[in-house]
Amino acid sequence: HYADVVSPMPHADVNVDPQQLGGSRHLGDFHYELLKTTLCRPFMQGLYEDDAQCLPALYTNHIFDQLHVLPGQRGPKFVYAHVPSPHSPFVFDEAGNFIGYHPIGNEQFYLGQYKYVSRKVLAAIDSILRQSENPPVVILLSDHGPRGKIAATIGNRHEHWQRVFFAAYFP
Repeated sequence: HYADVVSPMPHADVNVDPQQLGGSRHLGDFHYELLKTTLCRPFMQGLYEDDAQCLPALYTNHIFDQLHVLPGQRGPKFVYAHVPSPHSPFVFDEAGNFIGYHPIGNEQFYLGQYKYVSRKVLAAIDSILRQSENPPVVILLSDHGPRGKIAATIGNRHEHWQRVFFAAYFP
């Protein structure tokens, strides 16, 4: 379940999480694929594939919107924002347009979503640095590197998915 992936951090002053969006309409890749094999399939049209209101798209954009606003709030704060994208489902193209709901197994959509999310991350960090009253500490990290079919495009070496991106900015 998408909301389970983005659990809040209890010690953060600010958690940007899906509950702020008013609930979840996303079942997760497994349940989505399972329902497509049942009599429910005809009723699923538009529920995810053609619906820009699906939670992964809403949540990803919501996080980045919030990161641009938070520096305007006075006082020191520890902000935790977990962006599960560019993991599947793939819902954005390189320009950030909604392309439909593409669950795991549709890795041809990964690169566009990766480029979009990377640009949003850089824009958010620039905004935080520019708007903060006091110079902030910014820590950016990933949970793993490429794996599966995506890793196969770079040689499918096991150590690629074990590599974790880490960057820190200290004033």
